[in-house]
Amino acid sequence: MSASRNALPDDPATRDGTATAEDTAAAETVEPALAPPRRPLLGIVARGGSWNALGQLLPVVVNIVLTPYVIHDLGVERFGLWALLLSVTMLLASFDGGIAPSAQRYFSIYAGRDDSDATTRLFTSLFVLLVSVGSVLFLALLLLGPQLLELLDVPAELHDEGAFVARMMSLVVVFGLLRQLFSAVLTSHGRFATPSLANVAGYVAYACGAVVTITAGFGLRGLVCGLVAQNALSTLLLVPGAMRSLSRSGVALLPRSELWDYLKYASRVQVVGLIGIINTQADALITAAFLSVRHVGLLSAGANFGNQLRYVPVNALVPIATLLGQAYGEKGEVESHEDFRRLQRLWVIGSTGWSVVALVAVYFGVSAWLGEGYQTSAVVATIVVAGHGVNLWTGVTTLWLGIIGRPELEVRYAVISVTLNVLLTLALVVPAGVVGVVTATAVGQALSSLYLLRIVRRNLDHPVRSFLRDIPVLPALAAALTGLALELAVRPVTPTGPLGLVVCGVAAAPAFVVYALLAVGPRTALAMVRSRGRAAA
Repeated sequence: MSASRNALPDDPATRDGTATAEDTAAAETVEPALAPPRRPLLGIVARGGSWNALGQLLPVVVNIVLTPYVIHDLGVERFGLWALLLSVTMLLASFDGGIAPSAQRYFSIYAGRDDSDATTRLFTSLFVLLVSVGSVLFLALLLLGPQLLELLDVPAELHDEGAFVARMMSLVVVFGLLRQLFSAVLTSHGRFATPSLANVAGYVAYACGAVVTITAGFGLRGLVCGLVAQNALSTLLLVPGAMRSLSRSGVALLPRSELWDYLKYASRVQVVGLIGIINTQADALITAAFLSVRHVGLLSAGANFGNQLRYVPVNALVPIATLLGQAYGEKGEVESHEDFRRLQRLWVIGSTGWSVVALVAVYFGVSAWLGEGYQTSAVVATIVVAGHGVNLWTGVTTLWLGIIGRPELEVRYAVISVTLNVLLTLALVVPAGVVGVVTATAVGQALSSLYLLRIVRRNLDHPVRSFLRDIPVLPALAAALTGLALELAVRPVTPTGPLGLVVCGVAAAPAFVVYALLAVGPRTALAMVRSRGRAAA
């Protein structure tokens, strides 16, 4: 791609840059795992990823502890209704025009140029737009909640409770959109601690509220009120920190032409985001349509846990996006390509290790966690982790497409992904039930990830290295066999409930150590541990 193609308002992509012969030779050289980077990429990714992981760890703990309690107290049908309404809410929240996700890209580029006025102008304009979008969604869910329940064929005895939840979910949408905007300002400047701590505070409020309200017999009404409180608190805690990265002189709306250029870019990001939401939520909706709300409960219990496991490595993508955006804003596409290559290698090695160890442990863990009658949920979780493992490899490639202004390529990839998912799901839902539903999703993820490689290589002037070349196959196989042996060894003595899940997780930990030693070597593995230790400190 030429440096000026698809230039956007205040976009450094309009700068011309020429790679020297030395630069080209360096870019074509495959960097050894032990070679020291020119920039402290590992330390920055470790610091940002650790803070993001902290913010994501508490939701995982809350999910582990509360899910058996909630599902047994509410019953599988009521829990299925809760999961279904969460899916619908996430789907509706995705209709923000791609505004919030695109902000991260622009704010990072402006941070690379140290342009706080441009950041403030964009922030002010997007704040107004997001409040408007949120208000429309609020009114839609307020007025159409009962009709939505009838459309989803929810049992009549759950209509009153479900209508209240649907209306309150509109507030979750509004606060969620604003939280993304404030968080993007902070993370684009490398400030990962505040969003993480705000997330922790919000989930503490939610967990306490969930226990109190369910114990008191408020059911789904109590849960949704706790969810609203969580999102409101998390958003408000971000405001003071974000304001320090903005300037008074930049408080203004973007000119109409610049705003229109931004929205054209964001519209392509919106398509990708919407397809991603459909991909993750279509399973629950199709299961409800062809099977029952009870099957949605069994599906969600396993799929939600599998999705939580995926989010652990995804925490590292936020600092990676920040690094890529700052490098692009400072140096342009050609000179920042080397940063992309090194970050992708680091990402593929790390995400592969996590996925392999999670894959061999998740069935045993979920079986022990939920107990008798939920083996289907354990199988679902295992298949979900397998599909995510392949899809994670594309993470840095898709970030790069957004940074260089080529989101239309990710749109093509996303369209193929959701098409495969929906067609395969419709084919398998009746004969194979919920297991067929998640199998269809996993197969669609794998095939579409390979398709992404094809279109990227054909359409970029500076082709990117294939993520398949960075996968440590033999270390992954050794880790899988080690983890499987350990899980089988502890299975006879594994207790049920959350403690059983913890036992399975601890049993799998040595497999990750084996992987790290084989994939990157003892010296680099130790350096990664030290980097994370310094990040935590």
